[in-house]
Amino acid sequence: MVEMELTKLVISEQSDSQKVVLKEKNGTRKLSILIGIQEALAISRGLNQERFARPLTHDLIWNILNGMDAELEKVVVSDLRESELGGVFYATLHVLQGERSYEIDCRPSDAISVAVQVDPPTPIFVEEHVLELAGE
Repeated sequence: MVEMELTKLVISEQSDSQKVVLKEKNGTRKLSILIGIQEALAISRGLNQERFARPLTHDLIWNILNGMDAELEKVVVSDLRESELGGVFYATLHVLQGERSYEIDCRPSDAISVAVQVDPPTPIFVEEHVLELAGE
């Protein structure tokens, strides 16, 4: 597993595909993931620490974790699988609640969006085999 940092977020209202770029924290490899506009805007709001009067979806996740006295340890881009639509990335939220740990399946865009809602951001990791398949 390789620790990454979010280095670029590309938002274009003229395109259906937005892009998030993760860079290896202590290296040079990068991973680009195409995401939807709503997810890109949620990541942007998190990076800019924008807050709203009522919780948005990713705020809700933090509210649930805090209410359960749980901690988001890390997020992991865990797999890349081929489908009829092309390559599909998978991710997991790694949650600690006391002595118990949980891995919760999610989309990478949602995992990254949740990770950047706090300062400092929750660590983001990518499995080595995913970097070998799709890394730059």
